[in-house]
This record gives sequence, structure tokens and C-alpha cells, in this order.
Amino acid sequence: MSDNILLYEGELYRASLNRAAFDFIMPRLIIIPPHTTITLNSEVRFPNGIGNLFGIITIRSSYQKKKINIPPSGIGILDSNYTDYIFLNIENASNKTFIIQKGERIAQLVFVEMPDIILTKND
Repeated sequence: MSDNILLYEGELYRASLNRAAFDFIMPRLIIIPPHTTITLNSEVRFPNGIGNLFGIITIRSSYQKKKINIPPSGIGILDSNYTDYIFLNIENASNKTFIIQKGERIAQLVFVEMPDIILTKND
């Protein structure tokens, strides 16, 4: 994957080259009431798509401990040809209001190489 150069807009953070994930940096203050799911615009997009990759979006593990999740399965998928802004579904499963500060890193994007698979139906 080191040969992939992707044009993007928005705020992503990667601590070092050997880290698997890029963190979404929240563009503004977000308040999530208890037992509520919100959809928020990450303001990140890849205007030319992501080539032969797809993306897996997960919540950072430190937030899972606080009962902040991506429902219903805990992950999201970014298709290779998706070029619009990436929206995140964030669930507060706790009994407390949860505040995400501007600049906080709450979710992660992991790129995975797209395998060439051809399915043949067996009748």
C-alpha cells in the first residue's frame, strides 16, 4: 500500500507510517444525549475515490469503553468509488450526555486492498 497516494479533503491523523488506521479529527463540538444515535459529517472525503482499496471505519477503542459505538455492527464500509463526504453514525449507549470536543479523534479509517474475486454460481 505504500505506493497509494490518495487526494483527500478534511482532517485525518496518522501517528506514524506503521499504524494501520487514520483517525478522523472532529471538525466541531458535538453533544450526544444518552441513548441516542447521531449522524455527523466528518468533513473528510476522497474526491477521486480510493483506487483499488476499500475502507473500514471503526470507533477508537478508548471510546468503546465509554459506551460510544458505531451501530449496529460497530463498523462502517467505505467503497472504493465513494467520493462524497464520509458520514459517521455515532451511538451513545451510556446514561450520560457525551461531549466530543473539536479536534478530538473518535473514529478510525483503515484501508484494505480490494481482492479480485469472481463469483460463479453453482446451479
